[in-house]
Amino acid sequence: VESGGHRNSVKMVAAGDADLAVIDCRSWALAQRFEPEAASQLMVIGWTGERKGIAYVTSRATDPAIAEAMKTTLLAMGCLPAPDGDVK
Repeated sequence: VESGGHRNSVKMVAAGDADLAVIDCRSWALAQRFEPEAASQLMVIGWTGERKGIAYVTSRATDPAIAEAMKTTLLAMGCLPAPDGDVK
């Protein structure tokens, strides 16, 4: 069944209209935040191996306090910290 999006997939599995869905980690974090009733009815049964994902970047000219605030916000939203050595 093609749901048309991760959010729909979460709802469909929770409603019993699908048995399994592949949800990227960012969409899963969003589902837990914005679809808590549906997400609470699901369980993660596996993860893909760790690897780099989407990078959030900002200009080197960004004020350090603003950059830190952006990083804090992204982490609070479920993003993973940049691996050591990736911040240049």
